Amino acid sequence: MSGKNRLLGGRYQFIQVLGTGHQSQTLLVADVHYPGHPKCVVKQLPLPTRNPTTLKFILSLLRKKIEVLEMLGRDDRIPDTFGFFEDQQSFYLVQEFVPGRSLSDELAPGEPWPQVKLVAFLREMLQILAFLQEHGVTHGNLKPTNIIRHQADRRLVLCDFNLLKDLGREVLGRELAEQGRLKQSWVYVAPEQRLGRPRFCTDHYALGIVAIQAATGLPMDKLPDAEDPDVHRKLTTVLQNAADISINLASLIARMVHPDGDRRHQKAVELLADLHRLTVPGSQQPLPLVDETIAFPTPESATTDPQAGKRSLGLSLGTRGRWVAMVIGAAIATLIGLWVFRVPQRVWAQRYLQTAETAQASGDTQAALDQYNRVLELLPQHAPALAARGTLFNQLGETEAALQDLTAALDQEPDQGEWLYQRGNVRFRAGDIEGAIKDYTQALDVDSTLVNAYMNRGSARAEWGDDQGAVQDYTQALALTPESDTQAAAYVN
Repeated sequence: MSGKNRLLGGRYQFIQVLGTGHQSQTLLVADVHYPGHPKCVVKQLPLPTRNPTTLKFILSLLRKKIEVLEMLGRDDRIPDTFGFFEDQQSFYLVQEFVPGRSLSDELAPGEPWPQVKLVAFLREMLQILAFLQEHGVTHGNLKPTNIIRHQADRRLVLCDFNLLKDLGREVLGRELAEQGRLKQSWVYVAPEQRLGRPRFCTDHYALGIVAIQAATGLPMDKLPDAEDPDVHRKLTTVLQNAADISINLASLIARMVHPDGDRRHQKAVELLADLHRLTVPGSQQPLPLVDETIAFPTPESATTDPQAGKRSLGLSLGTRGRWVAMVIGAAIATLIGLWVFRVPQRVWAQRYLQTAETAQASGDTQAALDQYNRVLELLPQHAPALAARGTLFNQLGETEAALQDLTAALDQEPDQGEWLYQRGNVRFRAGDIEGAIKDYTQALDVDSTLVNAYMNRGSARAEWGDDQGAVQDYTQALALTPESDTQAAAYVN
């Protein structure tokens, strides 16, 4: 795009390029017509012709597609569509900016996901695809960079639908050819889509490839693409080497990536049903504890000494009674010790806490909340569980419960910078600006590297009317972080 300093469409200030395709770009912009200049995403699509008749037809197709996107955007798993405009032989689509990180940041090479996280991811993505399919929509551009985990509540949001497919097979073919040369997302593209004939199950293929990456920890460039005549055998072999997934789940994913679209599930609801059937009920619950008590020595085998019985009978009742009393006393003392130090509760609580963290990492908010509740049923004053549950309550919009939990955690461990920062967020959300500034300040006293605490204190100070203090905080955030998104937000603020 030329002239990045001018306002696009008369209202959108360029911030940075988020991605590029064949002559197209995805841009991060600020809408200067609204207070605070909120960020938006603009998708720039080249118009492939200047012929007035053809151009009218293409624009008509795009507008119909945008009507669908506007309808889909009412769901919080799809970005809102705000509008569109034409400028200098390009078409611009304006959509909601989704704060968070793309799934590509979670797919670390050499770090395969556990099955519980993979199943939760597939379930959430298939629910999104089922919603799209209910409205007759194929995404057509599913890949990790287009799946965003929202920073507020960690839900998955599916972005960047393939609008180009509606411009005709010729335009789509050029786009895919360019992707093939760049090796950007070719591996996710099913055979039928390369021929310009995408179907619902085309998205299943792409999702299956993402699942294989997650299950194996392999990077995209180590996976075969659909042009390989032996692609299915190779993908199946890769799945068989995944250490932490069951045979049933591997078989399900292998079917998702079959090169013959007719061999795949045709609807996401069918895939969801099979995924549900292969998941053992309760499999996401902690495994039963192994008996960790100290075992008594096993009795020795019976002796052949004929005098042994007589010697044992020679023990006086008093001596035998003392031995019995000692054993019983030791057992009672052990039980009392375990109760006083709450060893069983702490072991169970730690397992529930780990399960909660795994569920939260996979985006299963309700499961995480259930597990935090179980921790606190066992140990009501468990500070890390209180802080984690409070943060989760804040993401769910339950401000009062969030403030109560975080305050209880900080009463026990007052020098936790992250917890102070989270309570500041709760207070800011509740309109307690002065309390939020106080919490952010205390958090920074504990840990002066908390970039988000500077960012949010800057916003709170601006709300409070302290513009100079706000500028100082944003400047400090800029000095601390190299991350482009955070820097862009700080500059805009």
